Amino acid sequence: MRYIVILRTSPYIYLIPKKDLYTSFDLVALEAVEPKIKIEAERFLKDKVKLGFKPDLVYCSTRKRSRQTAELVVEVPRETRDLNEIRFSMKDFITRDEFYSFKEAERLDQARRRFVRALINDRLKESFRAVISRAEKIIELIKKMKVNGVFFSHGFFMKVVEGLIKDPLIKQKPRRLLKYFDGPRETFYFNEGFRLQKSDSKLVFESYIRNKKEVYD
Repeated sequence: MRYIVILRTSPYIYLIPKKDLYTSFDLVALEAVEPKIKIEAERFLKDKVKLGFKPDLVYCSTRKRSRQTAELVVEVPRETRDLNEIRFSMKDFITRDEFYSFKEAERLDQARRRFVRALINDRLKESFRAVISRAEKIIELIKKMKVNGVFFSHGFFMKVVEGLIKDPLIKQKPRRLLKYFDGPRETFYFNEGFRLQKSDSKLVFESYIRNKKEVYD
C-alpha cells in the first residue's frame, strides 16, 4: 500500500505592495507576479501538517511559492506545470466594482462562487477541458507511482483533482464539480489538502488533511 498526499502551498502574502486586493489577486492569477512564502512557513508546515510517512518523491508546481514550500521537505523537488493553479483573470468572472460592492466579509465567497461557475462554463483564461486534462495527467502519474509521495499545488486546481478522483464523470458533466467545489467556502487553507491510498493502479480518496486533524470522507 502506498500513500500520496496533495497539499496547498505554505502561507504567503496575498496583498502586493501598493496594490488593492482585487488587483493583487488578478496579478498573481495571471502569473504576472510571484509572491514568496512567509518567513515562518517552515515552522508552520512542521507544526500544522502530519504526513504519517516519509515521502520518497516530492512534486510541486512551477510557481515560486509552491517550489519554496516543496524545498522545505526535500532539497530538489520535481517541478511540473501540470500542478499549476488554474489560469484566470478576475475580470473573467467579476468586475472590480462588483467585487467591492459586496461587504468585505462576503467578497471572497462571492468571487469563488463566480469563479467555479465560470470554470465549468468555459469563461476563464484556461478552458475547462485543459484543466481536466492536467488533472488527469496528475492522477495518471500518481497511479503509476510505486513509492510514497507528496504533491504541492494550489487550492482551485486541487479541488478539480479531488473531484475527478471521486467522480470521473465530471469530465463529461462539468456541473457535477459543484458537489465538491461550490465556491462559498475556502478550498483549502495553507498546507491543507488530502491523502490518497494507492494499491496497484487503484486510487482511493482516504481523508482530508486539516492542520494535523484528518477528516475522513
